[in-house]
Amino acid sequence: MNRQAKYLFHDISRSAYTSPLSELLPKLLAFARRAEYQELETWVRLELDGYYSTNSAMTEDVVVPEYRTVPGIRTDEWHRRLLIQDPRLQFVSEDRLRQGIAELERFSSLDDHITVQDVSKADIIKETLGAEVTRFSFHPTSVDGVLSSIRGRMIDWLVEAERRYPELELEYPSPVDLKNGNRRFRKVRVLGISLLAVSLIALLLMGIDLYLAPILPAGIEDPVLLALAALGLAVGGLLQFKKVYDFFDNIVS
Repeated sequence: MNRQAKYLFHDISRSAYTSPLSELLPKLLAFARRAEYQELETWVRLELDGYYSTNSAMTEDVVVPEYRTVPGIRTDEWHRRLLIQDPRLQFVSEDRLRQGIAELERFSSLDDHITVQDVSKADIIKETLGAEVTRFSFHPTSVDGVLSSIRGRMIDWLVEAERRYPELELEYPSPVDLKNGNRRFRKVRVLGISLLAVSLIALLLMGIDLYLAPILPAGIEDPVLLALAALGLAVGGLLQFKKVYDFFDNIVS
């Protein structure tokens, strides 16, 4: 597992209890893909994009988890409420939310009751109770419980990942490590700037034909110097980008 995957994992772990899930889950998806953790990737895709048939992760064997259940009220098109008096049928007044994490967080921030179109149980209710209901209403506070359950499940996945990949526990890139990495990158940038400066000077000298011959050491031809200068410009320029540094740092690590 490369260092970037470890950075992602520990970055998520440090903020698992505080950051919004809409910020954590995309990072967790990136980690799952880098670690080739297929089960985790599937779960994250479902939580991010919702448990809909349009989601490629929503296969026939996947069901909406029980932790997404919220209590509510079912009504028909004229807002008439369905009253359930039989305790055995109380499950009719519950539903499992399919929405993605961003939509759930939006629901949680609202003040008034939320009403959604829900035909998933309409046929069963009509057959057993003789009522046609197509709407389901619930309070935003119910969504808080769903979000807490998703966060708890995410933490379970993090614990499972540590068991699956022991190297995650062996190397912990703390904020100090990240700071040292940034310090090393600054040194590399200085080296790159030096290469750029030397290469530019060499090209400038090549343009001054009158003074070029006495300066050049014996045996060095203009095409060779031109190639070296171009190489210096290219390398010096690349070393100014953090992503290039991270790429080679991961290979070395």
